[in-house]
Amino acid sequence: MIFECTLVRGPNAASPEPPEELTIIAFGGMPGLELQRQLQEARGVGPLSVAGEDLSALTVGHPPLVAGAVLVDGHCPVEKSDSPATPLLLLSHTGAGGGLSLCTPARSPPHWPRRCRHSHP
Repeated sequence: MIFECTLVRGPNAASPEPPEELTIIAFGGMPGLELQRQLQEARGVGPLSVAGEDLSALTVGHPPLVAGAVLVDGHCPVEKSDSPATPLLLLSHTGAGGGLSLCTPARSPPHWPRRCRHSHP
């Protein structure tokens, strides 16, 4: 199968090269570990990730390692937290929505965005 993807360099990348569009001939079900090895030899990349997941734990042709995937050089594991997400407050100062306040709840849509209740001094 022909596997097309984009290789980008993250902050922890092995090199500062610009993004590259890659066309790779891969057999269906190719382990991500093998793809990682081939890219290390051909492009000198370090640890790779796709959609935040370590490439070596993925399989070509299975999400997220599918055509159009973005491979990020310089993968560093994301620390997961048990604490709830911090709400975000968005304020519009000018334009048609001037003075509008929107806030994100700790949970994602369908409740976001919503108008925040606030008092003016």
